[in-house]
Amino acid sequence: MHYSPLKVAEWLKMLQVLHPGRIDLGIGRAPGSDGITAAALAYGSRLGVEYFPAKMADLIAFLNDRTPHTEALAAVTAAPPVERPPESVECWAQSEEGAKLAAYFGLPFSYAHFISPEHARRACDTYREEFRPSEQLAEPQVNLGVFALCSEDEAEVEDLARCRDVWRLRVERGEFGPIPSVEEAKAYRMTDEETEPGGTAARRHQILGTPDVVGERLRGLAEDLGAVEMSIVSITHDFAARVRGYELMAGAMHD
Repeated sequence: MHYSPLKVAEWLKMLQVLHPGRIDLGIGRAPGSDGITAAALAYGSRLGVEYFPAKMADLIAFLNDRTPHTEALAAVTAAPPVERPPESVECWAQSEEGAKLAAYFGLPFSYAHFISPEHARRACDTYREEFRPSEQLAEPQVNLGVFALCSEDEAEVEDLARCRDVWRLRVERGEFGPIPSVEEAKAYRMTDEETEPGGTAARRHQILGTPDVVGERLRGLAEDLGAVEMSIVSITHDFAARVRGYELMAGAMHD
């Protein structure tokens, strides 16, 4: 949203030269920030979200050394040259509109389940129904972005989840900062509105628990929505707890 197709293509091609075969590109139409930050990032640009499909078409053309969709840019090529185009360009989205774009361009689709789980089924179904095969992809391919916390100790899972709850509540009030520690999160006193099931602290976007519980829920979610891959997001104050959580989830998914 915030950069030109040429700029993104040249960034990706440079990374491809430095690290062949290791770079995937995820693109999305959401601003990825609050309104004021989005406006600051877009400062000086007259192109709104309505131009996003054309920008995607130009980006794909630049990455594959083809004539851009925008006729005025026909003489432009993206540097540096690469032996082969990136192996994976994916469309990341949290809405049906993003699913339609991924389907139209024949790209893999990653749905942000951790943002809008209630719309996941419709978005994934729309993507599969409208998918058009491309040179990159012959069949639709769904990835799910999922928030999950895992520990062998249920009490630790609850502590880690509370840290995330407090952080999210602060973000929603415009208070941006690091994830609070367990001690800081426990000292925070939530209001009745914040703790009620439908309040801002609700955990409907999260998968929490011990390895067997998390593994079962992740597998069930993937099967239910037809996902072949998951991108797991674990936000914790303690880096070691995050790494250990990923290890436990990886083991549970492969058991």
